[in-house]
Amino acid sequence: MPIVDEEYEVASLANDAAQLHTVYLEHKNISFHMHIDERLPARLIGDVLRIRQIINNVISNAFKYTDSGSVTLSLGRGEVQGDYTTLAIAVQDTGLGMNEEQLEIARTNEFSRFHEKEGRFISGTGLGIPILYSLVQMMNGQITFESGIGKGTTVLVSIPQKTCGAAVLGKEIAASIQNLERYTQQAAEKSQFVPEPMPYGKVLVVDDVDANLFVARGLLAFYDLAVDTCSNGQDAIDKIGQGMVYDIVLMDYLMPGLNGIETLRIMRDSGYNHPVVALTANALVGQAEEFIESGFDDFLSKPIQTVRLNEVLTKFIRDKQAPEVIAEAKAKTRMPADASGIDGFLSKADVAEKLRLDFARSNKKTLLNIRQALETGDVKTAHRLAHTIKSSAGLIGEAALVQIAKDVEGSLRDGKTPAIIQLENFENELTRVIKNIAVPEPVLHPGGTAFEKSKALVLLDELKPLLDSHNAACLDFLKELRAIPEAAILVRQMEVIEFEAASTSMSVLRDILEE
Repeated sequence: MPIVDEEYEVASLANDAAQLHTVYLEHKNISFHMHIDERLPARLIGDVLRIRQIINNVISNAFKYTDSGSVTLSLGRGEVQGDYTTLAIAVQDTGLGMNEEQLEIARTNEFSRFHEKEGRFISGTGLGIPILYSLVQMMNGQITFESGIGKGTTVLVSIPQKTCGAAVLGKEIAASIQNLERYTQQAAEKSQFVPEPMPYGKVLVVDDVDANLFVARGLLAFYDLAVDTCSNGQDAIDKIGQGMVYDIVLMDYLMPGLNGIETLRIMRDSGYNHPVVALTANALVGQAEEFIESGFDDFLSKPIQTVRLNEVLTKFIRDKQAPEVIAEAKAKTRMPADASGIDGFLSKADVAEKLRLDFARSNKKTLLNIRQALETGDVKTAHRLAHTIKSSAGLIGEAALVQIAKDVEGSLRDGKTPAIIQLENFENELTRVIKNIAVPEPVLHPGGTAFEKSKALVLLDELKPLLDSHNAACLDFLKELRAIPEAAILVRQMEVIEFEAASTSMSVLRDILEE
């Protein structure tokens, strides 16, 4: 891991740190705070990629091992010596914490991991702290930990950076960064809502990545919507050509073959005038106008934030219904009034496991494909693949990989070939993530015998009301269901969020087991 020094903006570094972790705020009852020292130089010279990795690693661990309370990121100016300023980074959480013995093990054992019982579904293999020590030492910095069981953890990092110019952040810029933190927090707080049933609505999701389709179907299931999916623009055009009409089409912006804009243009030229909403991992502030000018009615960023999804569904589906239709749907709803259900969807154990395994299986050759595309001058394909990695890594909470993929994608978007060091960093981080995703052993029946029918029937009794109400909590049963040979079809249907079909299959399975 070579160190490459370059000039960078401190404000951009801070903004990236805040934005990359909004997904955690949606799925946990945690407040996020930022403290920015207005005396910090506006520009510094150093390896900003490695510094991002350090910040992302520490913040990710803070969120992963904190169930409630707060996470605080501070960026300050430390000691100043000549042309060098010490960048002081501090991350404090109120999480599980570690004792002195665990801290010492973590420093010396590359594969240490604690709190297995309390956090057995937390992603990662325990490589975080050794990586942190290596990166900080490579940049002549220092890192210390202050922690206690049940008292949380504070990580202090200091890295000397060369000052670039005399300008400092100042009060206004420091305040604007902290306003971003407050905006992020407010957005997370607004996400506490109960999905309203919309059984009268029909949605088409168009995306070339299976994981994105899975997540979209899972989130839309909370609204009791009829959902169709397809994996490319041509299939979407064919559905429209067959006379299909949807309340909303959620269209991936960047796909192989026909991209989102090209697909939309053909649909509009054919006379289709119903709402089409762009799905994109490039939804930046001020970019809404670009999508609207291209013919989209709105856009959703990926990973999908539930509060924005709720706004879009309400605007284009519920608000267009007559009051009596809405009232009837509420009266007949089979869905639980559980505000935490949709917000906790991505953090559910089986959902998180499925997404991580799918990521590992589908991206083993992605970097090779990017390199081959660049060798043939196919920058468009290389750009799309980097974009896909960025989006998929966001779904599994790998913030460091998101940032590296974002840097590579940015170069490709500008028509430039990424620097060798960029591709090496990309390869190293992607390889690390894939290796850290453990592939589970095949599920064996207890004692090598057939699964007990009595246990299976009890399991199905518990599962039935969840399937009938389209409750994503039913996914918690997948591991046990996989131990029942006859449940293979039911498992496949549940994995792709086909609750209606799964409910029917479960009834058939029950009849078989009762014979």
